[in-house]
Amino acid sequence: VYTLQRASSRLHELVDKAVSWNQVVPEALSRASGIGREELREAIVACVRLATAAEPGSWTNRELEVAERMVQEDPVLQKVADRAGAVVANMGDSVQGLLALVPIAFFALLALVGWCAFGGANCGSAPVDELPMLTLKS
Repeated sequence: VYTLQRASSRLHELVDKAVSWNQVVPEALSRASGIGREELREAIVACVRLATAAEPGSWTNRELEVAERMVQEDPVLQKVADRAGAVVANMGDSVQGLLALVPIAFFALLALVGWCAFGGANCGSAPVDELPMLTLKS
């Protein structure tokens, strides 16, 4: 919960837009569980919204144990929990991969600007009279 509190206050919106609900809740799972994709999506988004607003430690260890036992004893909940865990792990990997590219792109751009600015390539040194110019003559 503490980690969720530090996350964006709009995390529930991001989860709603970022998750491929067709993959998380395939049609076969909806039919087998009797719970529609839209109903489950709304429940998960509401849960994330409440979790981001919750105070740390609002669940006792006993409550967490009971919730964990419920998931372990129900095969349908176990499948949903496993799939949700896999989706969350994949989202984290994707975000980390993209964030790793930002510094690389920044330094590549910085190197290119430095190369052009300090004479590595004759960037911007073309004579003006050789550039194609448009005139107002018809």
